[in-house]
Amino acid sequence: MKSYKLNLNSVEKVKTFFNSIAKMKGNFDIEQGHKYIDAKSLMGLFTLDLKKPVVLQIHDDEQYSTVVKSFKDFAA
Repeated sequence: MKSYKLNLNSVEKVKTFFNSIAKMKGNFDIEQGHKYIDAKSLMGLFTLDLKKPVVLQIHDDEQYSTVVKSFKDFAA
């Protein structure tokens, strides 16, 4: 498992992130403090504090380069 730090600091970024991650194969989680949510859960994403960065946990290491390319504009 690898991780990637992101800023999802607006509703538009959350929507864009969700639309991209939902199309990717594999399992992804979001960590923010002591909270863990499924990255493919739109409802879960909107429970986050958008002012703080999050860590995307990538369970399939082969997906890491795809994730980095897809979300480079969200990097924290």
